[in-house]
Amino acid sequence: MAITVPSGLKRDVLLRQGMRAFKNRILPVMAFARKFENVPLEGTNKVGVPYFPLASGASTDWNPVTGYVIGQNQALQVRDVIVNKRKFRGVAFTSDDWNRQPFLSQEEFIKLEAEKLADDVLADMWTLVTAANYPGTTIAAGAASAFDFDEVSSLRRLCGEANWPKVPRSLILDGAYFENLHKDTRLGNQNYGSPGAVRDGSVDGLVAGFKPYEVSLLPDNGAEKVVGAAIYPSAILCAFAPIKPHPGLGKVVDYQIITDPDTGLSLEYRQFADPKLDTVYEVIECNYGFNVGEAAALKRITKP
Repeated sequence: MAITVPSGLKRDVLLRQGMRAFKNRILPVMAFARKFENVPLEGTNKVGVPYFPLASGASTDWNPVTGYVIGQNQALQVRDVIVNKRKFRGVAFTSDDWNRQPFLSQEEFIKLEAEKLADDVLADMWTLVTAANYPGTTIAAGAASAFDFDEVSSLRRLCGEANWPKVPRSLILDGAYFENLHKDTRLGNQNYGSPGAVRDGSVDGLVAGFKPYEVSLLPDNGAEKVVGAAIYPSAILCAFAPIKPHPGLGKVVDYQIITDPDTGLSLEYRQFADPKLDTVYEVIECNYGFNVGEAAALKRITKP
């Protein structure tokens, strides 16, 4: 006897697959100070993003007359980020398409669309990485073929001189620069004994204290020629929060918020239809915002 899978269950499985693909692709945002909301915003488009600022100023000498004079404010900070960005990927299909489209084709489709959505969100956030926003000292511009463990070690020194905490530090790299770093035989001693380095092309663990992330299509921001950055989380502040459809949108047949249980990251799903055209539209959407945090908490990597 044939087993019939309810369409609602199929959709739930598809959306979970899409969420997994989106999360894996947008993972570099974990290098930023962030706030993931899964409750729709109401009454405001602002989300308070918490972050730890870099320590600054000299330590205070004890004075028996004045005792403890507390002038430093190095506590957890919160800054509002406006959620004013909406990106989506969608598909339109007719009843004829629906009845002839295999389930696995739908699964592959939503994974591809979710990955592309993540790529575009990351590319949008990366427009912040300019010399004007982050003017701090960095390494000299160099070709991908010259980017190896030596350059990462130089970045490590510069971050130490800038009083960055040793943890957490991240390294976001364009695909060509990540590739050359991955080929460095000195890293092979650490990474090639694990399956990830050869099977997945990943660099396991830390490199000179940095958590590395590869973004294959990292925008170079035009004349900025940016190919990556060393990042402490307070450099970029980002927020994600859903926006619920207006009750008057009667043609919205289905609306769901899909939340990753590990990170709290959410995607939105909408389905609406045009009966006259016998067409159904399905959309996955990401609502987000971002802003410059601390200029001293990012060091750009550029090409000649």
